Amino acid sequence: MPTLVSSTLSWERIETIDAGFDFGFLDNSLNVSFDWYSRTTKDMLGPGAKLPSVLGTSTPYGNYGELRTNGWEISLNWNQSFGDADIYATFSIGDARTKITKWNDSSEQVYSFLPSSGNYTQGQYFGDIWGFETDGYFTQADMSWDGTRYVPNKGVVDQTALESGQFKYGPGDVKFKDLNGDGVINSGDPNMVDENGRPDSPSEQSAITVTSRLSATLCPAMNTRSASAAPGKASTSTSSSRA
Repeated sequence: MPTLVSSTLSWERIETIDAGFDFGFLDNSLNVSFDWYSRTTKDMLGPGAKLPSVLGTSTPYGNYGELRTNGWEISLNWNQSFGDADIYATFSIGDARTKITKWNDSSEQVYSFLPSSGNYTQGQYFGDIWGFETDGYFTQADMSWDGTRYVPNKGVVDQTALESGQFKYGPGDVKFKDLNGDGVINSGDPNMVDENGRPDSPSEQSAITVTSRLSATLCPAMNTRSASAAPGKASTSTSSSRA
């Protein structure tokens, strides 16, 4: 069955708010600039609401996503002349963070942001890294052998959801903390990224960019000499040509 296409599909829309100021000091030899901006990308292409499997095909993508970037930048510019030399110096610093403000997360998983992966979680910041918190190692007292594999004893956290292929957890393997108290270690709950009362916090990262430049220009004075006739004497010039 062919893939469905949303009848309301349209282009993304971008809205930007920018505010700032510029100051000049010492006869404008020193200039200071500050900018704050908020850029919102609306109607991002994203997955739609989950539909019953009897549909027979995947849910069509539509304009369901939205993200917002807030940032700031401060720059200093200095120029000064010292005789025949001009000195220029520039310094700037800025920071910005991007947050997914709207996204249909049909997988019900918390994703770490990977460029071009397309896997987002509403409330997530670009650069957030989600991981498990270790709680030592499984011991023989934590597990029992059922004849085919080790199974966690009563009261021991169950992290079999993290197993893959032939790998099965057993004594000596890393044990993770049960942060939400449900007794199971799994891929997480999207509610974990809520700003209020989230049981776990990602490693929040912000990108601070610093640039600087120093240059000098030397402009030597041009000495011009001209010849003139001595007083009382005439200056003549003779030219000849041949046919």
